[in-house]
Amino acid sequence: MTGPREGLAEACPLPFIAADISVKGNYSVCCEVPESSVTTRSQTAGEWFHGPQMEQARQIFRQGAVPLECKTCYVKERAGSDSLRRQVLRHAVAGRYGDLSAIVQNPQMRMLSYRFGNLCNFTCLMCGSDSSTSYAAQAERLGEGTARQNINPLELSDDELRRMKVIYLGGGEPTLSKECVELVTRLKNLGLTGTVIALNSNASVPRAPLFRILRDFQTVLPGFSIDGTGEVYELLRAPMRWRTLNENVEYILQTYTGFKCGIMFTLHALNARNSADMLSWWMELNRRYPGRIPIFQINDLTYPDFFQLELISGEEKASALAALDSLLSRDLTAAESEAVNAVKTKIAAVNPTESPGPRLVRRSAYLRSRSRDAQVSL
Repeated sequence: MTGPREGLAEACPLPFIAADISVKGNYSVCCEVPESSVTTRSQTAGEWFHGPQMEQARQIFRQGAVPLECKTCYVKERAGSDSLRRQVLRHAVAGRYGDLSAIVQNPQMRMLSYRFGNLCNFTCLMCGSDSSTSYAAQAERLGEGTARQNINPLELSDDELRRMKVIYLGGGEPTLSKECVELVTRLKNLGLTGTVIALNSNASVPRAPLFRILRDFQTVLPGFSIDGTGEVYELLRAPMRWRTLNENVEYILQTYTGFKCGIMFTLHALNARNSADMLSWWMELNRRYPGRIPIFQINDLTYPDFFQLELISGEEKASALAALDSLLSRDLTAAESEAVNAVKTKIAAVNPTESPGPRLVRRSAYLRSRSRDAQVSL
C-alpha cells in the first residue's frame, strides 16, 4: 500500500488489530478498503495479518501518514460524519483491545470480520449473486449468469482465538452457515464466551442453531437488515413477508434476552418516503423491549446506482421530510431524536432529480421483483 504523507491527529487502529474477509474470501485491512488479491484459500488469517501488505499499511500510519486505500474514513470525518475508524477507535481507547500503544508496536489480531460466503435465502433488490445464492439462482433462471455457491475456509489456531476480542459474522446469511456454527461452538468449547460476537442477519431463521449457541455468550450484537415497513420491506427484501418478519423479530427479542439487537437501515431512493414509518416501527419495539434493540444504524447504499438517494424526486423529498418533522414533534428520547435527525439530514442534503428516467427504472425493478417472487413466501 502506498499513499501521500499527511499529518493526522489520530491513526486508525484497524491495521494493528484486525483482519477482514470479504464475501468472496479476499482479505483486506477493513471493509472500507478495496479487497486484496489474497484469499482464505491461499493464506490463513494469521498469515495475512502478519504479512507484507498489512505491515506496509501499519508502517505508513506509524509515520503519521495515511495509506491511499484508507482515505474513506477521513473523507467521511471531514464531511462531519462518523466513520468505522472512529467507531473502532472509541472502543480501542476504552481498552477493549488491550494496551493500544503496545499493540501499535507489536500488532496482534484482536478483531476478525468473517463473511463465510454467499449462502442466503433472500433475493434482496440491492444485492447480487456474489452475496446471495438465491439471487444467483434467480439470475441463472433469467439467463444472467451461472449460480455458484462460495464458502470461505477459516483457519485459526486456539491461541489466535484466545487473543480475539471481537468477531463479526457476515455473509450471505450467517444463521444458515455451518461454518459460523462451528466457529462459535469452538469458542464456547475453549471457554471463550466473553468474546464479543456481532453479526448481520435477515432475521429469517429465528430458531437457528447459531442463535441457540450464542445464548451462552456474554455479549451478542445481532444487526437485522430491515429497510422499510409493509410493502416497501417486501419489495426490498424478497421473499420475506412483513408479517413474518415481525413475528421473527418478536421471537428473537423474547427468547434471546441477552442479545443487544439493532436495525441496519440502508437509506436510498426506494425507501426514503417510508423512512419515518420505519423509524416509528423501531421506536415502538425499543419501548416494548427496553434496552434490547437500541441501535438504529443508517448505512449508505453502494449498489445499484439507480437506487441512490440522489435520485428521489422533489415531491418524494418533501413528503419524506414532512413525515420526519412530524415524528420529531413527538416526545422522543435522545437516541430516537438522533436517529430521526440523521435520516433527515441525509434526505435534506439531496438535490432531487426531475428526470423521469430513474423513476421508470425503479418502477421496472419493482414490477420485475414482484413477478419473480409472487409465488414465494417464507
